[in-house]
Amino acid sequence: DGRYVSSRKAAIAQEDALITVGARRNLTGYFDGKIADIRLYNRPLTSTEVLTTKDIGVSKKSNGLIAYLAFNEGIGRRS
Repeated sequence: DGRYVSSRKAAIAQEDALITVGARRNLTGYFDGKIADIRLYNRPLTSTEVLTTKDIGVSKKSNGLIAYLAFNEGIGRRS
């Protein structure tokens, strides 16, 4: 919903790793909901940026956007 929850300092490891969406790293605690899209930025977003773009698609030219995966196919098939 774009609501601020918390923040903390973190370091980003420079190593190859798998990315899991919708579950914890050990594949427990699955997300029970719908994921409209996934966006990866090379910079932190402000709370205003999150709130103003959370329910809309973004331009491929958005500042710092390095990956955008839209899941807007409509009704699909579970595989």
